[in-house]
Amino acid sequence: MRTHCLQLRGGARAALFVLLALLQSTAASAGSNEILLWPGGAPGSENWQQRETATRDFLPHKVLRNVVQPTLTPYLADPADNSGIAVIVAPGGGFKFLSVEPEGSEVAQWLRDRGVNAFVLKYRLDETLANPTLFKLQVAWMFLLASIAGSDDYPGAPMSEVQGLAIEDALRAIEYLRANAGQLGVRADAIGALGFSAGGAVVTGAAMRGRGASRPDFAGSVYGVPDTAEIPQEAPPLFVLVTEDDPVVPARWGRTLHQQWRAAGHVSTLVSYPDGGHGFGMRARDASSDGWIEGFYQWLLATAGSTGSTAAP
Repeated sequence: MRTHCLQLRGGARAALFVLLALLQSTAASAGSNEILLWPGGAPGSENWQQRETATRDFLPHKVLRNVVQPTLTPYLADPADNSGIAVIVAPGGGFKFLSVEPEGSEVAQWLRDRGVNAFVLKYRLDETLANPTLFKLQVAWMFLLASIAGSDDYPGAPMSEVQGLAIEDALRAIEYLRANAGQLGVRADAIGALGFSAGGAVVTGAAMRGRGASRPDFAGSVYGVPDTAEIPQEAPPLFVLVTEDDPVVPARWGRTLHQQWRAAGHVSTLVSYPDGGHGFGMRARDASSDGWIEGFYQWLLATAGSTGSTAAP
């Protein structure tokens, strides 16, 4: 057992082992162990009528769209190798869909296999048209607008009207994990988030808005759209990854976020790759960015691996 494992004794450890084994055994199933973040209905979207849809005919992997009910899906580390660190993984998709495999479950499984507890966040999205062809046209239009916006120095407004609700979902997720840290086998001082593309806006937004129990202990943004809220005095350590050939989210946006974070007196690490493009997640592209998650993992252990940071209880 590693020296950083949680120290539990007797019956409590045995009970936790059974609980984690049961949860982990279903983690790869079709959301059977999803944790509802707002059991009574998510505030601000109580009247939404769209129906959540999963599809594989849009990208060569599963995507979700029209999410109304935010959830967390846990991927819990083996108790014998549990670092206690918890990472909320926020997939991207321009707030039109979620790339829940290469930017969600595959990331979570990789981290889980190395002793990090991961939780894939399904956050609220813009409503998209039910017809698959019209949906694809919607997304094509979104990427066209994104390429035009890429000429700007820095985003001056949220990329979607639903962005604030998605950030609330992330803050709720952090609160949930901190309130249930003991039951889940995670450390209350080592709870943070990692976001991809639009998920980066969700995560940086949570890092800027989180206070007390909803404040993340660390935050990571992979080719992420930055949120533009004010950086708070208690901002957590930040990890920013960019690729110089990204056609959707200009690398300079990530560099600007990194510089602003450090100018405000906070810790930020910038990792830049010459190639890799956008949206790769865990899928190798024979590019310099292919091993990015190893670098994030080492940063994570250095940032939260021993004592965590100083989130309020």
